[in-house]
Amino acid sequence: MTGDQSRPRPTLDEYLDHVVEGDRRDQAARWLKDDPSAAAAADLQARIDGSLHRLLSPAAPAAIPAPAQPASFPLPRRRIILIAAAAAAVLLAVSAVVLVPFLEPRPDRLGQIYRAELAGGFTPQEVCTTPDQFAGWLQKNYGEPLYPAPDQSVELLGWSYGTAVTSYSGVLLTKVDGQPVVVVVDRAASEGRRLPTPDDPALNIHRSRLGGLILYEVTPLAQPRVLPLLSEQPRDRS
Repeated sequence: MTGDQSRPRPTLDEYLDHVVEGDRRDQAARWLKDDPSAAAAADLQARIDGSLHRLLSPAAPAAIPAPAQPASFPLPRRRIILIAAAAAAVLLAVSAVVLVPFLEPRPDRLGQIYRAELAGGFTPQEVCTTPDQFAGWLQKNYGEPLYPAPDQSVELLGWSYGTAVTSYSGVLLTKVDGQPVVVVVDRAASEGRRLPTPDDPALNIHRSRLGGLILYEVTPLAQPRVLPLLSEQPRDRS
C-alpha cells in the first residue's frame, strides 16, 4: 500500500460511482472489509441508488436486454437525483398538509378568506358597484339576483372568489364606515350541516338566507351592516 498511503482514502461515493480504479479501488475495498459499519452504509447506499435508477430511468426496449448491473452515474448527477427525489417527497408532503385544507370547502374558515383578501390589497376581481351590476353578477353565477339598498356608510367594491361553502363561493368586498367587510355567498343547497364558527377572535360572522342563497357577513363590527341592505326584489329608487 505504499502508493496509497500518500493519498486520501476514496470516499464511499467515489467507490460506488466507480470513479476510482486499480490500487485506489482495492484500498477502498479493504476499508469496507475491515469496517462493518462502512460496509453496511455502502450496501444501503447501493440499494438506494438502484431503486432511484429504476424509478427515474425510462424502461429499456423489449428487444434490448437490460444490463446485469444498474448503470452508474457520475457523482454530481447522482447527487442531483437524490436531491430531486427528496425535494419531490417534501413537496408531496407539504401539498397534503398545506394545500388540501385550503381547497376543501369549509365555512368555518371564513376568517381566513377575510385575512387573505386584506393581504391581497382588498381588490375585487370583478367590479360591480351599481344595483343592476350587482344583481346581474349574482344571477349569472348563482342563478338568483339580489339587490342592494343604498347606504352612504357602505361602499360596494366588487366580487372575488373563495373556497368556503363550495370551492366557488362568491366573496363580496365592501367597506363599512371605512372598515373592510366581506360577504361570502353561495347556493343554500350546498351549505350542508356544518355551521360557521369564528376562527379569529377579532371577527364576527353573521348568517342570512335570501331565497336560495346563503350569505355570511365576516366583519370586525358587532352587528351586520351589509346583509340588512340586500333583498330579493329591487328597492324603489324614487
